[in-house]
Amino acid sequence: MRPSKLLAASILALLWAFGSPIHSGVETLSSLTPKAAALVACSTLSTQSGLFANRSTRSFDDATGLCVDGNDGCGPVMLAKQALPTRSVLSIAASSKALLQLTASSCQHIPVASPPEWITEAFWLQEGALLGMVNAYHGEVSLYDPSGQLKQRITRPYQFGARELVLQALVPYHDRLLAQAHDQERSALFFLDNQLSHMVEAPILPNLRTLYAGWVVNGDDVVGYGSVSTADKRKKRVNGRGFQLGFIRLNLPRASTKLVVPFEDNDYYLVNQQYITTAGGNVYFIAMDTTATIYRLSKDIATRLNRRTVPDEYLTVPALNTPSSGADKVRGQFEELQATRLAVGLYGYDNFIYLLTRNPEALDSMWSLYKIDPRSERLVGRIPLPSLAPHLTLVPGDHYWLAIEKGTVEFAGRQQIRDILSIPTKWITAPEASPLNRPSDFRQCLSNN
Repeated sequence: MRPSKLLAASILALLWAFGSPIHSGVETLSSLTPKAAALVACSTLSTQSGLFANRSTRSFDDATGLCVDGNDGCGPVMLAKQALPTRSVLSIAASSKALLQLTASSCQHIPVASPPEWITEAFWLQEGALLGMVNAYHGEVSLYDPSGQLKQRITRPYQFGARELVLQALVPYHDRLLAQAHDQERSALFFLDNQLSHMVEAPILPNLRTLYAGWVVNGDDVVGYGSVSTADKRKKRVNGRGFQLGFIRLNLPRASTKLVVPFEDNDYYLVNQQYITTAGGNVYFIAMDTTATIYRLSKDIATRLNRRTVPDEYLTVPALNTPSSGADKVRGQFEELQATRLAVGLYGYDNFIYLLTRNPEALDSMWSLYKIDPRSERLVGRIPLPSLAPHLTLVPGDHYWLAIEKGTVEFAGRQQIRDILSIPTKWITAPEASPLNRPSDFRQCLSNN
């Protein structure tokens, strides 16, 4: 049995465990306090522009959900040991027969019923059966079938001993789900049980301070952007703090932490964009410095890919002028992003990586996917995406890719989400033959919206 099927079986078992069969509609289990709903990531605070500099007391920034106390604010990240039991494997096969199967020969725009107000990340629990969306602002997980129907929404804190932790992220890990959650004292990685209900006491991962949203799993490793504690007293005196920002590799079985690429400019890792991915057994990420640089991480060795892997028009990374501090600034910041020509995401499929870009002045589509061969370090081709949405979240798959179409940001944690664009995978992986590169087919797909 494939791990993805075991994982999906456990999630579908959860739907019955809450007393609501998957065909019976939606059940909201609980709601969080307003303060808890504002927490997105217990992330580091100091930036080169000093947005969070000189904070003397711990607080939460409404714009980003960061906890702030003058260093990185959240204390060590925890890692749980408990494995996820697997059960009800037959339920996935039985329920999947009733779900809509998307066609692999055309694109579709699928309305989303009862959409979440914000999406931090999205992933297949099993392709063609169940799609998970995480809203870290409200600590919730929404489960949808491929027809866009909401099957379950889970909005409740998780217990860690006597503490209540708010969900930040949820990612498939082997045949389990690995989650990140936090309270005002700590951020935690843990394995969920088969009802997504609780976690167990966990050992401390050495030197890990914070982990931003957008981390990925690669085998036994977790790779993300965040901060690690530094024992270098001289460096601590220089930057006035006891941690360092950058790209981090965690090995879960060994409970080890390593800063693989120090990188201080965290602005673009705070705006809900996916800059880290996996492909062909390696991790790839974009360092959004003054120029966009793609790195390949193999074990603990990070190497820069040739600059030609990034199209010339997207090499330059403009500085963000809108402050990210304060809930009232979030709308302006995302409006600035909408008007900027920029690399906005990196996704992996098979042995290739795909760079998502936005160009508001493009003649055909402001959204493009560039297929990159990281082995030969060259661009393979471009695919225009038939979407008019201001923001996109992509979910690759073997049969089709999903582009969750997100509207303008109204305020922190709120943007309209109406449709999911389904594109056959072969239209993505073969740019030279893709119907999306034929104007008539592109217009047809766009008109289906």
